[in-house]
Amino acid sequence: MNKKIGFTGVLGIGVVGLLAANVMIMSNLLTTEKEPAIPVSKEEATNYQTEAVVENYESDKAVGIYQSSGGFTYLAAQNTDGGIDNALEEGKRFMLSRPEVLPEKSKLSKAEVLEMSAKTLAQKFGLKKEDLTNFDYSLTSSKDSLGDDTLYWDIIYYPKNQSDFPKIYRLMSQINDETKEIRVFINYNSQEGSPLEHEIQEPKAKELAVSAIKQKYALTDETIGRFTVTSIFYVDYPSLKPDTHMWRIYLYPTNKEEYTEIGCYTAYLDAVSGEVIQLESAGDGIG
Repeated sequence: MNKKIGFTGVLGIGVVGLLAANVMIMSNLLTTEKEPAIPVSKEEATNYQTEAVVENYESDKAVGIYQSSGGFTYLAAQNTDGGIDNALEEGKRFMLSRPEVLPEKSKLSKAEVLEMSAKTLAQKFGLKKEDLTNFDYSLTSSKDSLGDDTLYWDIIYYPKNQSDFPKIYRLMSQINDETKEIRVFINYNSQEGSPLEHEIQEPKAKELAVSAIKQKYALTDETIGRFTVTSIFYVDYPSLKPDTHMWRIYLYPTNKEEYTEIGCYTAYLDAVSGEVIQLESAGDGIG
């Protein structure tokens, strides 16, 4: 059973801040640096989380803004009523329903942009250029939000039939209209399963994760006691460490009203060695 990845934040495609998930916790970025999540205060994150839950992900605004907030991590940790999958599906619908935005004046034509994008994505991710015809896409253009007036083209692709590309959730590219520099991104799907007999079992995985989180973020025993600990076992999580069985352990506030105070945390552990692969926090300076 393929499950889409829940994002701890949204990958901002370049400085234009184009919403790309998440969510969605966990994108492979083929550049030297990982893009930061769109900044959001803890107070705003809680508001977005509440809005999205109340509207059951039916509001484009709730989905778009909420997926860019730390609040998404909170709901992803609970994953109640298919929260992750619902949000990702709504995010996909939102992105594909956006009107196409073409610039009044540009050096590159729409045809040239799509050709460059397809060619580069195919080369980077081992696809054939014609494979991109089996993806739905949205195309927008905008000026650099930092004020240097640079025009960027942004294209997001989703498989028309997920079974044709089971490991790919989404492809993205951004092209600088002036320099023709292109950056490409990918979000993978992950696959859940159960640990083998020789692998670390859930109770031990939770113990190791809580210990690692407690140490890294200097959490007190009292703070730890205010979290509920949940887990997911992955037999494949390609966006983080391909071909590796791993545990994903979530710590989220038992009392959701405490989210803005204590945040939430995620740990990824190698299911064989117990090695901590990655730790994440949606809290700032919490101890």
